[in-house]
Amino acid sequence: MNIAETWGRRIRERREALDMSQTDLAALIGVNQSTLSRWESGDYAPLHHHVHPIAKALGVDPAAIFTYEETP
Repeated sequence: MNIAETWGRRIRERREALDMSQTDLAALIGVNQSTLSRWESGDYAPLHHHVHPIAKALGVDPAAIFTYEETP
């Protein structure tokens, strides 16, 4: 699993745990729903300026989502 897939999975899991739709989360962080969908599917990772808004909207520390350790 690459970094975009890892971060996307964590975003999706936390969003779903909060019973929040993609549309709702996207509106809170100021992106299109399609952008959020691409992040969650691991097509690409959020840009650095989205890290804190995403974490704030999900009620977590940025490190809870945006850390990555490559495993051999």
